[in-house]
Amino acid sequence: MIKYKGQQKSRSLSRDQYLNILSDLKARKQLKVHAIVLLMTNKCMRISDVLNLKLNQLYYANGDLRPELVYKNQKQSKKMIIPLHDKKNESYFKTSLETFFYLVADQKPDDYLFQGLKTPKLNRSSIRQILSKYLHAWGIEQLSFHSFRKTGCKMMYDTGNVPIETIQHLLQHSDPSITRVYLDISRKDVSKAVFSIDM
Repeated sequence: MIKYKGQQKSRSLSRDQYLNILSDLKARKQLKVHAIVLLMTNKCMRISDVLNLKLNQLYYANGDLRPELVYKNQKQSKKMIIPLHDKKNESYFKTSLETFFYLVADQKPDDYLFQGLKTPKLNRSSIRQILSKYLHAWGIEQLSFHSFRKTGCKMMYDTGNVPIETIQHLLQHSDPSITRVYLDISRKDVSKAVFSIDM
C-alpha cells in the first residue's frame, strides 16, 4: 500500500531495497517512474517538486543534462539549487536521466517533464498505482513517496561524509534537531559514531 500524507510516519528504505526497486522498475520498462524515484531519492526532492519540473530545467536543448537543477520548492516557495552531476564522473543517476531524455525529446522545453497520458502533468495517483502493483514483489508492505526522500538523506548521512547541517539545508529544515528526528538517528548510530574514534 502506498501511504497518503498524514498516515503513519514514513520510513526510509535500506540501500539494498532501494537498489532493488530501481533495478526492477528498469526491468519492467517503467522508466518514467524510475526517473521520478531517482530524483526523489538521489536529490532528496518532494514528489510535488518533481512533478512540477519542466523539461528545460533538467536538460539543454540538445538533450544534455544540466549540471544544476534550479527550482522553487512547493512547500516554502524557496529557490533551490541542486547539483545534478559531477562532470568528471559518470554515475547511474546521470546515465539514467540522459537515457530518459529520449522518451521526452519530442516535448516542448517548457512542458512538464513528467506528463500523464491525457494530462499535461502526471499526477500522484498514477504513480501510486504503479508502485502499489510491485510492492509485494519488492517484499515491502508499505511505502510512501516521502520514503524515497528520506532514504536519500539517510544514505547521505550514513556515508559519514555529509554534515547534518548540509542535509538540513537540502531539506530546508529550520533547525538541525528537526533533521536529526527526520533521519531517525538511533542509539546504535550514536554508539557507532562514538566508538569510531575509540583508541
